Amino acid sequence: MGLILKAVGAYVLYVISQAIYNILFHPLAKFPGPKAWSTSRIPYLFTLVTGQNSFRIKALHDEYGPVVRVAPNELHINDPRAWDDIYLRKDSEIRPPQWGMRPPGIESYNVISGVGPDHARFRKALGMAFSEEAVKEYEPTVRSYFNKFTTRIDDLIAKNKGSAVVDMVKWSNFTTFDVIGELAWSKSYDCLDTGAGHAIMGVLSHFQGVIIAAAITYYPWINNALMAITPRSAFEDLKMIFNDGHERLQNRIKNGPSGHPDVLGHLAEYNKQNPNAKITDDEIEQNVFSCLVAGSECLTTAFSGALHYLLVYPSKLQRAQEEVRAAFSSEANINATDAAKLEYLNAVIEESLRLCPPLPDMLRRQLPSDAPTTIAGRVIPPATVVSVSCYSMFRSASHFSSPDTFAPERFLKDADESAKWSPDSPLNHNDMAAFKPWGVGPRECPAQPLARLEMRLFLAILLYRYDFKVAEGNYLTKWTSQQVFETWQKDPLNVEFSPAATSSGTATPVAAP
Repeated sequence: MGLILKAVGAYVLYVISQAIYNILFHPLAKFPGPKAWSTSRIPYLFTLVTGQNSFRIKALHDEYGPVVRVAPNELHINDPRAWDDIYLRKDSEIRPPQWGMRPPGIESYNVISGVGPDHARFRKALGMAFSEEAVKEYEPTVRSYFNKFTTRIDDLIAKNKGSAVVDMVKWSNFTTFDVIGELAWSKSYDCLDTGAGHAIMGVLSHFQGVIIAAAITYYPWINNALMAITPRSAFEDLKMIFNDGHERLQNRIKNGPSGHPDVLGHLAEYNKQNPNAKITDDEIEQNVFSCLVAGSECLTTAFSGALHYLLVYPSKLQRAQEEVRAAFSSEANINATDAAKLEYLNAVIEESLRLCPPLPDMLRRQLPSDAPTTIAGRVIPPATVVSVSCYSMFRSASHFSSPDTFAPERFLKDADESAKWSPDSPLNHNDMAAFKPWGVGPRECPAQPLARLEMRLFLAILLYRYDFKVAEGNYLTKWTSQQVFETWQKDPLNVEFSPAATSSGTATPVAAP
């Protein structure tokens, strides 16, 4: 018993002395932040695993300013200059080890987890697959699935004699998952046909588990103990995903090119052009899985966010409908090239990405350990972990006037538009240097051209074809009441669709939710 008491006493003394050091003598002691967060990483990890980190970090910036100490060795920065200072550095790929993990049993890297030459290979290959030229080739395939989506909605409208209530989080996820499945593997997941999600969707979107796993690795003894007692059966879902991907890839190789351009075709062309830097089959599978997540879950967030705020602001919805319906003589004429020219539609997309960034949370990097680094005009001690997050940057009153207001007009170039606003309008100050929804530098989203094409087409078709409002008896969840685990954990978005009152010209005003 005496030895146990001594051990406990020694541990308590260590914790107290470590806390005193962290608060008073640590190299980051001069940076502002709550004392509890400076003392221990536990408060920070608690907000992560409860889905509140994005909101808490923003609140800390509101209280303490543009640089906040969020853990003993970590700073969060809310200064637009930090985007380039952190993510354009030559050593910007150095991440804390807790955030570079691969799934158990997986040896290959992908474009997210890979570093150095591996990441460069993946980036170059995916750059070919998602170039502007390649994405133009994908448009007919994308459009075919959007048409399949509207056919399902039309069937529901006919069945219900004039209107139909649709959960747009669920159905946009079905649509995007089918699209990226077809483009990636040349085989969709048939979600739109069956009206049900594929089993893989649930596993790929289980971001809370990823966050908890990363949090536990900060305490190796806990992580090792859990791994030792975790049965192998717990990884069956992951095994199912990898087996499915392997089967799809092998079928694609066996059957040859599909009847339309796809990602695998471009990766094969990359391997042909780069025989000394080929991507292996295992690496192809892992990179396609990263495409599945980004091409489904992230786009579902973008679609849902745009629809959410258009429903909250009926006048904005009406203006977007009027623009689309005036621009196209028929739905068949809607195409991504012409949709890219619609100023208000694209402003709606940009403002939706500002308020609902698909990846709102932190992008962590570890600074070199050999010398201090200057970031956003501040000298940061060696080996410090630094990060910027889209949510706190995009919702900061320091960067955007009325930051919580949905105002697509922020992104319009027409100077006369600004003149229409009162002195307290959202247009008084908007620092677009802060707005980087796709990331910066070598880690910038390589599939951005495809994402923009899908957003423009999907919204243009919906705005042209339907009138819509919040379903009767439903209400809109406040967007920021949803948890964040890497991306938003989205509540149902029940929208009532009916055929558009007009096919062109002025749209019928949309009822307020």
